[in-house]
Amino acid sequence: MKIWKKVIIVLVILMSMAVVPVMVEAGNGANRGTKTPYNFREWVPCANGGVGEHVNFTGFEHWFRQITHDKNGGRHVKVHISHHLTGTGEITDDFYRMADVGNDYFLFFPPDENGTAHAHVKTLVLTRPIIGKGQAVNGFVHETRHYTMNANGEVTVDFIKRNITCK
Repeated sequence: MKIWKKVIIVLVILMSMAVVPVMVEAGNGANRGTKTPYNFREWVPCANGGVGEHVNFTGFEHWFRQITHDKNGGRHVKVHISHHLTGTGEITDDFYRMADVGNDYFLFFPPDENGTAHAHVKTLVLTRPIIGKGQAVNGFVHETRHYTMNANGEVTVDFIKRNITCK
């Protein structure tokens, strides 16, 4: 595995651990919601007469996080994500809307009092409809991302399954 992939995975885990302790202090079932500006670029393969084009989306991302603890010290984090975005095709200037939803699940055990690390598991399931206006086509993205890291810091499972359909 490339070193950058490991670095990104470790950064995601560290960011998750940095956020979680603040929310956990509120007790089991701590909840928190946020709304932030969000911009990204998505490839729409059926746009531009079937040739495809990138669409630049802008809008807001809403996150709602819920944390629970199990009796073994595990922290279960569920993040419900939704985006409310509009976008423009880079070639055609076609207009698109996107109102997607996703759920991100983490299970991790903080290091124990001796500093011993434990396994981490993360799964993201995202459903992303892309609605075109006028002659612009509609598309649908379904994405599942998953990784498992063992207590030695080795990634034992890592995949992204992405499917884009055009309507």
